[in-house]
Amino acid sequence: MKCENKKNVAFFTPYYKENRGNATTAKRLEALLTNAGWNINIFAYDEEEWTKEHEQLLKKAHIIHVLHFRRFAEWMKNHDIAINQPLVITSGGTDVNQDLFDKEKMKRMSTLLNKSAALTVFTEDAKQKLRKHLPSVEKVHVIPQTPYFPEGNCEYALKENGEPILFLPAGLRKVKDVLYLKEEVNTLKNTQFPHLKLLIAGSIIEEEVYKEVLNAEREYDWLHYIGEVPYECMNALYEKVDVVINTSLHEGQSGALLEAMAKQCFILARKNPGNESIVGDDENGLLFTTPEEFITKFLNAYQNEKIKSQIIKNATEFMKSNFDPNGELSAYERLYGQVLKGSRINC
Repeated sequence: MKCENKKNVAFFTPYYKENRGNATTAKRLEALLTNAGWNINIFAYDEEEWTKEHEQLLKKAHIIHVLHFRRFAEWMKNHDIAINQPLVITSGGTDVNQDLFDKEKMKRMSTLLNKSAALTVFTEDAKQKLRKHLPSVEKVHVIPQTPYFPEGNCEYALKENGEPILFLPAGLRKVKDVLYLKEEVNTLKNTQFPHLKLLIAGSIIEEEVYKEVLNAEREYDWLHYIGEVPYECMNALYEKVDVVINTSLHEGQSGALLEAMAKQCFILARKNPGNESIVGDDENGLLFTTPEEFITKFLNAYQNEKIKSQIIKNATEFMKSNFDPNGELSAYERLYGQVLKGSRINC
């Protein structure tokens, strides 16, 4: 197989239509690589049916790029497809932070991981976690995410008015722990900020969590679940809120926090390795380990305009220096070149 002018990539992602983190990653990489001349063929393996047309596209691919170790390994169990091209696999987040520590899931993933020509993760912490499960980490590459704001006109009409408006963008599932701060936010509302609002936005992934959020919404008049916001509208929404919060138990690397910092939002994030990879405490944001610490840090910084402004300024400079989309593109293009050079495919 010769690459000639077009370089074909069969890109497997669990989600593309549903507004989830993996879908955002897939769309961002699709946009970056397509603009650079790569021919990206997307297949959302947890949303679509595998067809003969997909088989033909797979045969024409020079590289196979997979998103999410565990989900793809499970999909492969029920689909007899031959992977003969260089295989690049990108972590989806939970596959490294949860699935690696489940013996049964690890068994399913190990063959796939060993077959890969290269693995990419978003953080150094994720690379170190993989170290324990691979013969060598030489093929593991740390490529951080970058903010992604797709083109499109969307004037998001925010119905909820408040001061301040706290914004928690996250899919509704246990790992996001979106109600972690409900008692503390209620205290802030009753003692310091009578017009405070907390907005939660994200797709319904786990029905049990959705019910808990609805119950909390009925209990607290300041809490509003605004549903799944179209991704092209997030840009406008960040401009209308005062604070962006992340309460996740763990993160691969929060795209929402990167986007918030790029849009000059004041951020507070629960301390975990993924969040620590992008948030320097009291530098470009605030990290908290307990709900009580959240209140203390929020009040100390939010009510001090000088401190708040400096943190936002630092975050803006941090994003410009460390999370340039062109840098992410260059890293993947170098990696693609390396795996193609190491294969029998002539490019």
